Amino acid sequence: MKSCIAAMAMLGAFSLSLAAADEPSQIKTQAIKATWQFSIDEGNTFIDALPPTAKTLMAKATFTIDDPQTVAGLWLAHVDEKLPNPLSPAYIASAFAMAGHREARDRNCGASPLWTYTKVQINGKDITGPQEAMVYTALPIEPAGLLVKGSNTLTVSGTLWSLATGKNPCPTKPLQLLAAAPQPAAVLGGPLLGMLGPDGVTVNCATALPAAVTVTAMPTEPAGAEVSAASPVGLYHQVKLPLPAGTRKFSYSVTSRVGAHEAKAGPFAARLPAPDGKGFKLVAMGNTRCHVYTVESGPKLAAGMLAVNPDIFVHVGQVVELATWDYHWEPFFFNQYRPLISAVPTYLSPDGGDHIGRVFRAFGTAGDDKPMNWTAAFGDVRLIGCDGAYEWKAGNDNAKWLESVLQGAKEKYIIAFDHFPGYTDGYQSSPHGGAGERTFPPIKQCRELILPMLGKYKATALVSAYDYNYERIEPTPDKGVTCIIVGAGGAKTYCQGSPNEFTKTAKWIRVTSFVQFELKDGSMEMTAIGIDGKPIDSKTFKPRQ
Repeated sequence: MKSCIAAMAMLGAFSLSLAAADEPSQIKTQAIKATWQFSIDEGNTFIDALPPTAKTLMAKATFTIDDPQTVAGLWLAHVDEKLPNPLSPAYIASAFAMAGHREARDRNCGASPLWTYTKVQINGKDITGPQEAMVYTALPIEPAGLLVKGSNTLTVSGTLWSLATGKNPCPTKPLQLLAAAPQPAAVLGGPLLGMLGPDGVTVNCATALPAAVTVTAMPTEPAGAEVSAASPVGLYHQVKLPLPAGTRKFSYSVTSRVGAHEAKAGPFAARLPAPDGKGFKLVAMGNTRCHVYTVESGPKLAAGMLAVNPDIFVHVGQVVELATWDYHWEPFFFNQYRPLISAVPTYLSPDGGDHIGRVFRAFGTAGDDKPMNWTAAFGDVRLIGCDGAYEWKAGNDNAKWLESVLQGAKEKYIIAFDHFPGYTDGYQSSPHGGAGERTFPPIKQCRELILPMLGKYKATALVSAYDYNYERIEPTPDKGVTCIIVGAGGAKTYCQGSPNEFTKTAKWIRVTSFVQFELKDGSMEMTAIGIDGKPIDSKTFKPRQ
């Protein structure tokens, strides 16, 4: 899933801005002269004039390419000079969705038309480039292997919706095909350091044009020889960087190549956990939301977390509120959190919305067709990520996996993560729709299965988000472990909700914050830190017995 031709502006001037209005990277394009025909009966008959409205529409463009090697990238876009910048974070003039409008999280989108379940082919072959479920104001196409010298045909088909009115059929708009010649392709999408493995650390990024990417690193602690790794031509890249065993610090750069053209990002200074886990430190936070209202809180939180020199950053879900809106990712997440995610290995315990957004390419994890459960050990500390967006019940694969990890864990401290908390006084988690309303299923399954299992094996704590506040709550050992909610990583906080059976043990604070765990001699120290950098809560955990 997901993408990185995020943000394409000034289409009438044939210039694509590939991030935010203040992003220096621009791709120069020109419109391809094409002859368009249209069908409203699934291609059985075609007419030359664009119908004024349609429920389903197929458009066919015939165009000539003299030399396919001169086309490094293609985009399909609507044309409407009267509408505002189609990449405005707050408004889509018109757009293409790679799924239905509901699956693509269309609320407040305002696009007219939104071309849903979009299917695009060039010369009868399906295009590559766009990600499943994503929404684009200009649809990216990787042209390699699709274009031929001479006459080419592009077809685009799907269902049209007017999200501003909810009507179907809806007004149509002219289309244009844009092409970019080989040129420097900016490195986007971070870069983001992904999970650590025995064979190195992943570097995840995207490029403004389909490009080949090389990551070059220089170990600095201890000093070592330069290493590099590469990925093939494409828009999205995951490179496994084979650092020498024991590397604690290194610097790295990312270079993209389109033909003879290069663009470089970095160098970035990065930090890894000590091989023996000594002094291990992590930071965690969820609900960054990353929309137009978080442009101030994001950099402050990233700077605050980076200032404590963490070895690992765990994001506890809801990375971008509208995760399928491609143009939100660059300005509202990567640009805000780049100093942190480029320097510290970043792990994710996702919410349900993350599964249909650009998360899995951005973080370099498994796709959304299976739970994203993970575990990692660093000396005396074991981390466990539970994907609470999936079903957890006694005897199913998720439950068996968690119990097997806990049974085999020899570490003195176990910190688990699940976007959905088990016990919380947060408003969002509380039944507040009337008498008899049920507890939200992901919260119930955390309370009834995940937490008791963590308690059985004497885990240290469960860190969650979901609710927009900070809270520490202490269930009895038979019901679980210390529950820490650090879900106020975005623009707003919520009021307190309904009490639960352990409310009297809770410390609840309505504040934007993150949490830090630090391994010390004989204990694990937890400190919750507000956006102003001041501690708001703390607890000392003793080793498991």
